[in-house]
Amino acid sequence: MNSERRVEVEPNTAPFATPRGVAGRWMGGVLVGVFALIVPIGYLGNEGMAPVVALGGLLTLTSLFRQKTPPFGAWALMALAVWAAVSFFRSPVAPDQLARLHSYNGVQALVAPKLIFQYILYAAFLTTALYAPSEWRRRALAALAVSVVLTVLVLAVEGIEGGRIYAHLSALVHQYWTPDLAKRNAARGSYGVAVLLWPAAPYIIRRGGPGWVMALGVAGGVSSILLGVDAPAFALALALGAFALVRFLGRRGVWICLALVAGYFAFAPIVFLATSSHSVGLPDDVGKMSWHVRLDVWRFTAHQILAHPLVGWGLDASRAWPDNIPMHPHDAALQLWLETGAIGVAFATLFWTWIFVRIDIVAMGDRTAAALMAATGTSYLIIGAISFGVWQEWWLALGVFAIAACALMAAERRDPGESDASALSPIGAASRPERLRRFPDDQLQPLGRPG
Repeated sequence: MNSERRVEVEPNTAPFATPRGVAGRWMGGVLVGVFALIVPIGYLGNEGMAPVVALGGLLTLTSLFRQKTPPFGAWALMALAVWAAVSFFRSPVAPDQLARLHSYNGVQALVAPKLIFQYILYAAFLTTALYAPSEWRRRALAALAVSVVLTVLVLAVEGIEGGRIYAHLSALVHQYWTPDLAKRNAARGSYGVAVLLWPAAPYIIRRGGPGWVMALGVAGGVSSILLGVDAPAFALALALGAFALVRFLGRRGVWICLALVAGYFAFAPIVFLATSSHSVGLPDDVGKMSWHVRLDVWRFTAHQILAHPLVGWGLDASRAWPDNIPMHPHDAALQLWLETGAIGVAFATLFWTWIFVRIDIVAMGDRTAAALMAATGTSYLIIGAISFGVWQEWWLALGVFAIAACALMAAERRDPGESDASALSPIGAASRPERLRRFPDDQLQPLGRPG
């Protein structure tokens, strides 16, 4: 039929409009569920973040059919994912991994196909979040704020008690940990807190005042140190610096942050080649042993990069030197250089440049929102620079979720009663559609008919 009906939709939902009805409630409910679970899941087992976000994308997959041409950042990530996947076939670990495809563990160990599936599912979740109706956006941010506050309180107790709560919870499912392992596992919740405290801050401030956010930040950093991990504390401290730069300098602060990020990706190998001598580094009696190990890993990685600086060794090549690189280099820039070369690093740098260009646009109208976005990105980058592998599913899921949370936060600050997350998000901007728009009946099918 060519007939059209007038359908009332939420304003500012470009590039697609979300009809009121079952589909809208379904997508909103999924969004709130993911926002409520992501931080507690990070505490109980951060690897669970990936299936939670992926499930959110799977349950709202039809969102992708409403998306117009993806923004530049999406193309940059897609290029990086495809380049990394193709590079696997020249990786030194490829023959061994391909020979084990007859077993489940062998299939599960392959990173390349997971990157493609993750890209699709995470994109669906992100699209749903960006254009959520205003009432679901508010509920999602409230769920995130409450979960952050509760998780920080639990982590504070864990820091004092040495992971005792986590040990008791694990015992309920017949998993028993030594005290040191219980502390280490409990500390995993600190990573999600360090990244997501910032987009949750406006809601927390409205309910309890700025003192609450300051207290939560201090408690999160101190508890992570008490539990034996340094990265979240460093991330929170440096993210506060990024927040201050953008909040007080505005767009100049954004460009300073971008210059530092681009410099990190470009010059990380050069820094560690310049300090290749073991006499340059931490004294033997300074810092934890893990920091001394990290320095040795980073130096070794920098030297391997010299062999294939343009195209890299190939995806997952970090595992080719188990005696020198434990699983991965524990630095995002060095891992990208090692495995994907200058080409992969260029794609990653383009993505982060695009992120900060979007933040710069936000800074024109709302310095505080831009500062919170810059702090979120800084936390993610700092943790990635000293911990975890670039391709770890849960780590990528946390990054996607952080973008979604920042987009909703910025949109809520701008128009509390509207739903144009795209106008202030680092994903893209769109023009304001009218309150009433015409949609042919068949175009409403993927999202359901209005109630």
